[in-house]
Amino acid sequence: MLSVGVEEEFLLVDTVSRAVRPEGPQVAVAAARELGHRVGTELTCYQVKGRSTPHTCMSEAAGELQTVQAALGRAAARRGLRIASSGSPITGLVAPVPLTPGPRYAESLSLFRALDDEQSACACHVHVGVADPREAIEVSNHLRPWLATLTALSRAVPDGAAGHGQLR
Repeated sequence: MLSVGVEEEFLLVDTVSRAVRPEGPQVAVAAARELGHRVGTELTCYQVKGRSTPHTCMSEAAGELQTVQAALGRAAARRGLRIASSGSPITGLVAPVPLTPGPRYAESLSLFRALDDEQSACACHVHVGVADPREAIEVSNHLRPWLATLTALSRAVPDGAAGHGQLR
């Protein structure tokens, strides 16, 4: 049986100035009170991420993601911020971008500094669990021609819901 888990990254945007603010670690800590391991930091301090647990039912995964997004939105709002997803880097006037402390990001900094300076774009990662490695390769090869379509669909939302690039 296949399982699906999703990670979504968000920028933290000031509600008045619309500038990104480097409060990812603070928002992640606040949201973790409600979400536990389903929230985390990202490479830049401008970002926070939410994630679902693995699901075998897509509607359950979607429901959990809505819960995670809402909790991240509330944690951000308490700091005068909104969460926003953007596939384009947004850094404001700060360069290099402020990176989140920790060994994982320190290693990235030592290896890829110039690339890290431009990594304030948001991503959506869909993790699909399959039964064995051979099947995983076959599935990956089958999906390769459809990556652009799948990327577009990852932000398809029902009428009235916030879409890609909109503040939530």
